[in-house]
Amino acid sequence: MCRGGGCAEPFAAAGRDGYTARTGGAPWDRQNWLSRFDPDPEVRGWARWDLTRSPAGDGELRLWADTWGEAFFAWEHLRRLAYACGARSVVDPVLVKPEAWNGEVPV
Repeated sequence: MCRGGGCAEPFAAAGRDGYTARTGGAPWDRQNWLSRFDPDPEVRGWARWDLTRSPAGDGELRLWADTWGEAFFAWEHLRRLAYACGARSVVDPVLVKPEAWNGEVPV
């Protein structure tokens, strides 16, 4: 999240590095980071998000986003959020019905 010389927590710095390694993208400055979570749906592409545990019990967490049923949506800021929170890897989104989310245990 922080750019050059910032004092990010070690897990956030590792997440920033993981995101950069995965995407080749540069870190965002704080204002850019905050603007990505503006509730304006024209910008964000999703209404809300949630985090659940995988029912397989494998330690995997799942990040769910309500995209109003759209198959294509801007989600790069959610990937960055996951890495900044300490994710070791983040896979691309998969579209599923809301019932699948309803059956999972929230974190």
